[in-house]
Amino acid sequence: KIYKKNEDKSEVYADLRNPDLEVFPEFHTAKAIECILEEGDVVYIPSKWPHYVECLTPSVSLTSNFANVANFKHVLVPYTRWLERRRMTMALVHKMKEAFAAAGKLLL
Repeated sequence: KIYKKNEDKSEVYADLRNPDLEVFPEFHTAKAIECILEEGDVVYIPSKWPHYVECLTPSVSLTSNFANVANFKHVLVPYTRWLERRRMTMALVHKMKEAFAAAGKLLL
């Protein structure tokens, strides 16, 4: 209703302030749970629950993803894939810098 999986298993989430109803036609049927946290409050969001947070005042927020045997593939496997994509991107950037340097050009 507010998110969908692409063929490559990546997830796309609706913009809750301006949802694309062509992409998320059932958006209006989603049930929202809304709360305002006060100083010292904590909220627990279960694994795999889509959520949206908006800070009403200057705030500090801490997030922790807990990985154990039960949710290992849902937490660490996607994170590992993200790290590998980042590593490949950084390797490409490094090669491009080398190529520009070899050509006598400055890459900012």
